[in-house]
Amino acid sequence: MDEKQRWGLRLPGMLGQLKLGMSRDEVQSFNSTFGAPEKIDDRSNYAAGAETALAEFAEFFSENDTQQAISTLRQVEARESDVVIEYRRQDSPILEFRSGLLSTIRTDSRCNQLNLDGFPVYGMPPQHVVRRLVASESQPMIIDNSLLFPSQGVELVDFAEELSGSAVRLVAPNTPSQLRFLNLISSELIRNISQFYHPVALSALPRD
Repeated sequence: MDEKQRWGLRLPGMLGQLKLGMSRDEVQSFNSTFGAPEKIDDRSNYAAGAETALAEFAEFFSENDTQQAISTLRQVEARESDVVIEYRRQDSPILEFRSGLLSTIRTDSRCNQLNLDGFPVYGMPPQHVVRRLVASESQPMIIDNSLLFPSQGVELVDFAEELSGSAVRLVAPNTPSQLRFLNLISSELIRNISQFYHPVALSALPRD
């Protein structure tokens, strides 16, 4: 498999041979392509660490505010306690695991080898990326600057923005350094986050 194939999107759920649902051990075999993890964020002790930080500033908060904050942190921990995020070099995807399985592959425009049907995702105008995704999507969804393609498990961030009414405007980066994001998301997570999105008519998506 050449470099273009290793960085080719295979929807739903695959980047080259890297596949959502793989274990962390299975993913390590891709270190030769994407690099070894340089930082690992384990969320299992998230609330405990945040509670310690809150305690240091307790004098600035009322007891009620502190307890509410701690309650919120524990709710977050209950949802995030099984999350581990691996960060590699800047031009490689960020990999998020839930319950030990790969649940999200996050890329941004520094991943300049990422391609869809052989075309560079971050080298194409946004309408070209959207057009290719719309061709296989029955019901895209949107909220603010995040465009979701549920059946393909793809989220585009800062490729488009929601306007008043049902209009959508595609967004080109203002500067070469402005980041855009394409994320591959597991079907389970898609079901969880889609409640925050609302449908957008295909006719509202510019394709030219």
